[in-house]
Amino acid sequence: MKKLLFALCVLMACLLVGCTTVKEMTPAYQHSQERARNLTRLQLTVMRFSDEYCTRVVDGANRFQATAQTPEERLQAQRWKINQCQSVYIDAVGPNPGLNTLDIVVLATLSRMVIDDVTTHDERAEYLRKTHHELEESAWKLSDPLLSDAQTAQLHDIINRWRARNPVTRSVAAIHFTELEKLTGEPEEEHQGDTLYSIVGFNPFAELDPAIQEVTQTRHLAERMIFYFQRMPNLLDLQAEGLPYQMAIQPETKTLLASMQRVALIGSAANTLASDLPSILEKEREALLRQLTREITSQSATIGELSGNLRSTLEAGTATANALNATLQNLNKLTAQFTSSSPPPRTQAQPSGQPFDIRNYTEALRAATLTTEQLSALTQQLNSAMPGVRSATQGLIHDIVRQILLIVAVSILGTLGAALTYRVIVIRLQTRSG
Repeated sequence: MKKLLFALCVLMACLLVGCTTVKEMTPAYQHSQERARNLTRLQLTVMRFSDEYCTRVVDGANRFQATAQTPEERLQAQRWKINQCQSVYIDAVGPNPGLNTLDIVVLATLSRMVIDDVTTHDERAEYLRKTHHELEESAWKLSDPLLSDAQTAQLHDIINRWRARNPVTRSVAAIHFTELEKLTGEPEEEHQGDTLYSIVGFNPFAELDPAIQEVTQTRHLAERMIFYFQRMPNLLDLQAEGLPYQMAIQPETKTLLASMQRVALIGSAANTLASDLPSILEKEREALLRQLTREITSQSATIGELSGNLRSTLEAGTATANALNATLQNLNKLTAQFTSSSPPPRTQAQPSGQPFDIRNYTEALRAATLTTEQLSALTQQLNSAMPGVRSATQGLIHDIVRQILLIVAVSILGTLGAALTYRVIVIRLQTRSG
């Protein structure tokens, strides 16, 4: 009995192994396995391409940021790096390697279109444009093992029609192939047969045993999670780099930076002034001394000439006074000669007038003498005040000279008038006494 039971168990095991062996030998199963292996290799290729894509986009954006002129441009370039890297990593770790490839092709193509539209006339973004063109070409080459020529042309047509309907869209990092299918409105009959959309619903593990299928899917999921978590620090670094750019465009930050810049300019100006102040003071002192020397030299010649003229005038006035004194002495001598001679013959008496008073004439002579003394004192004061006169203006000197000449003239005329009056009085006295 035991031998019969053992024989049945062996027979059943052989039947099960035989069924599995027979199933593995069928062409459909072998084709499915070959396609699964190809998709596995494609998955690894897509992951490697995602790393290259992120690295080159970051490099191109960094070069653009180095020439950016405003904080807004630097922030836009940083956001472009973050969105591109995050999207390409998400596309690379999808459950379907074929669909992942299509998503990366869509991302590279739409990103190149946006870059061409935004930076057409900007020479600073030339390297970034060139990078996206090369990445788009590499993405299409990545899909060559997966797509036929007809499917490649169909994908080009779908992307171009979506861009024609959305010409101003700039945020294309989150656009996937399945969304293009819905947005372009592909008819349902095109989804049937060996078309581009057959890749969307393809399950590479459909021919495997359910238990093996679950294990295989779990293993692939773990691999994709590990891949994404390994790249997460790079994404966090990019996010951290974007925080300063985001803060720089805030109004408060701009006001603070402007205030700090003004303080820095004030400090720089103060430092420059402190270092240049001795030389500036030395130059100003030398310029002041040169100016004062020129003014003193020019005024000294003018004042010296005026002083010489004034001295000549005063000397002429002194000579005139001496001559007038000599004339008066001669008149006195002549008068004395007339008074000592014999009296003239008596004539008819004239009518009596105001009696003669010698005090009037004496007062007149005293006034003339006082005027002459004041003139001499004024001359002495002018001679002693010559240093002060040199610092006076030229107009004031002319006024003083005119006043002095007027005083001298009045004094001379007054003295001469007094002398003549005295002579007339003497003659009248002699006439009356005779």
